Amino acid sequence: MALITVNDLEAFMGKTFDEEETAQAEALISVIEMTIEEITGLSFTHIPDDTIRIQADGHGIIELVSKPVNDVGPIYNMKGEEILDWEFDGLSAIYNFFPNQVVDLTYDHGYETPPRAARVVALGMASRIMYNPAGLRQETVGAISVTYPGIGGEAGTINLSSLERQLLDDLGRTSYSMRTAVTRRRINSLPVLTLNNDID
Repeated sequence: MALITVNDLEAFMGKTFDEEETAQAEALISVIEMTIEEITGLSFTHIPDDTIRIQADGHGIIELVSKPVNDVGPIYNMKGEEILDWEFDGLSAIYNFFPNQVVDLTYDHGYETPPRAARVVALGMASRIMYNPAGLRQETVGAISVTYPGIGGEAGTINLSSLERQLLDDLGRTSYSMRTAVTRRRINSLPVLTLNNDID
């Protein structure tokens, strides 16, 4: 499902969009969702049977890019034979391939229900631009002068407040960067020590 909808944005802003505003909101939501996905490395579109061709690294490990990863399998080699002895770490890495081996794998990834933190950030970003789409700093009509706030001095553009950036950083880190273990694995009869930490 989409991160937020036009109806969500209307409710958040307390107004009903006309036809032009609705079209603008739809385009804006799409861009904001892509921006948040790029920042977090997460996908907010659930794809249950995504089949890709991918190459293992020199240690025989495949790191899946689209996260969160909900399920993996089946996996086939280039001869069309199913590979059965792989291991999934439960986060995003699959082990026990030959170094640089190319495989076809199917996996389930993306959120069925978007995280609340991502929705909060998306609504904040979208509403700021919808309130002030022209990015005006100040507007004067007669004796009334209005100064519009911006994030980082950039009104009317896609920017994040410090709180929003922290929410997205925490979301990305919590969702797929909690692999803090030392794992000994044997690939091609050689012991491999893999240490993965997420320490700032």
